[in-house]
Amino acid sequence: MTHGTSTVDDPRLPRTASADAADQRLNGLIGACAEGMESAFEQLYQSTSSQLFGVLLRILRTEALAEEALQDTYIKIWKNAEKYQSAKSSPRTWLVSIARNHAIDLLRKRSSREDVELNLDRAALEIMPDQEQPMDLQHESAQILDMCLEQLAEPARECVVRTYCEGFSQEELSERLQRPIGTVKSWIRRSLISLKECLDGHA
Repeated sequence: MTHGTSTVDDPRLPRTASADAADQRLNGLIGACAEGMESAFEQLYQSTSSQLFGVLLRILRTEALAEEALQDTYIKIWKNAEKYQSAKSSPRTWLVSIARNHAIDLLRKRSSREDVELNLDRAALEIMPDQEQPMDLQHESAQILDMCLEQLAEPARECVVRTYCEGFSQEELSERLQRPIGTVKSWIRRSLISLKECLDGHA
């Protein structure tokens, strides 16, 4: 399946004017979806499906599972568009969260994880907000996670955000940052440990 060109990046990283413009466009498309406009939904899919597929693939590690999860993710986006509140999160964060939470939920519900080679460490699964929490608690969990992420030093923080929020592979990050793959892996693992300790301290 061919996915559209993504406009999604993460709000925790430095923003540009083009990113702000993309946010405004996505806000408009989500709002139109909430009103039942199928043409807006198609545009939203074309603009973001590549990015969300990358997030799903990084978690599920199997293209067939990621493809199926992508369709389910967009069904959820369509059904919940009217619940999106731009005052609480950017459209990018909202879309990525739906995809990520759906993928994590699939892993948690599987009778055996041996069928899937998990890219996420156990620590990563534990720090992600639980989508079955009430929305206000999910929002609170996300705020705490953002605060803990801010305490990580760069470029380790970028590695975590790019990997688990944007679907970058460790190899892509190694090339992007011009650092050995072993260094990138070490940054991510240590950062996950630090995040878990931070989140446990706010439990």
